[in-house]
Amino acid sequence: MGARRIAGITVEIGGDTTKLTTALKDVDKALSTTQSSLRDVNKLGRNDKEAAHKSIGSAVLLCIVSGLILTAIYLVLQEPILTLFGGRVNEETFRHAKEYFFWITLGVPFYMFGQALNPIIRSDGSPKFAMASTLAGAAANIILDPIFIFVFRWGMMGAAAATVLGQIITAVLAVWYLCHMKAVRLEQSSFRFHGSLAKKYLPLGICSFLSQISLVMAMAAIQNMTLKYSAVDPIFGQTQYTQIPMAVLGIVMKFFQIVISISVGLAAGCIPVVGYNIGAGHKDRAKETLI
Repeated sequence: MGARRIAGITVEIGGDTTKLTTALKDVDKALSTTQSSLRDVNKLGRNDKEAAHKSIGSAVLLCIVSGLILTAIYLVLQEPILTLFGGRVNEETFRHAKEYFFWITLGVPFYMFGQALNPIIRSDGSPKFAMASTLAGAAANIILDPIFIFVFRWGMMGAAAATVLGQIITAVLAVWYLCHMKAVRLEQSSFRFHGSLAKKYLPLGICSFLSQISLVMAMAAIQNMTLKYSAVDPIFGQTQYTQIPMAVLGIVMKFFQIVISISVGLAAGCIPVVGYNIGAGHKDRAKETLI
């Protein structure tokens, strides 16, 4: 794709070390998925199906509304966000970053929905379906990337479009499962915002919020330092080479993401088990998970 395009993608995903495209998106995922997984599986563990369907419906509604709001915010504050993550490397890199950012932002609601529903699907007793839905989106992304970039010659738009289509596939599969849940039957009354439940499950996202936002802030600092010190380098300070340090950082970040993803995956896999057993009153089983 070239150093400038890689640098542009690096700028856009700088706050996304756990697969979130920007800082705010990362924050909302931390809140919504933690809310969904911990609170809802706790209700299921206690066999409190009445509260469970309200909690799940409220989580889905909050995820959709917040996703649409965040999409609007990203589109309005596009340039300030990219500048925050070191997007002003040079004009061409900034142009590529803006192009990728615009198209990837359109997939924010689908991404958030798929991520928020994933722990609910696992806690409903279908971890294989949860994994399959995520892998289906990832596979579609991998297959469509070279087609859109090299065959259709869509460039940055093609890379973003492949990602968004993968997210849509995962979200569609999550919607299908939502209509065929095993333990809970969702009704029209489920999809309402319940303030009393929100007060209980939103605080559960604080720890995840802090861990995610700290990574976002760290990456923002690293990318801005890369931009600052590469500018004074006798080689990389030259206009035609300014994008190379940012491109290299993006490649390193991808390898770093593998390590982070393993840790996040282990933690996410424990959430339904711990939440369900605590809800059922089996705290000893929850402790055994951590040993």
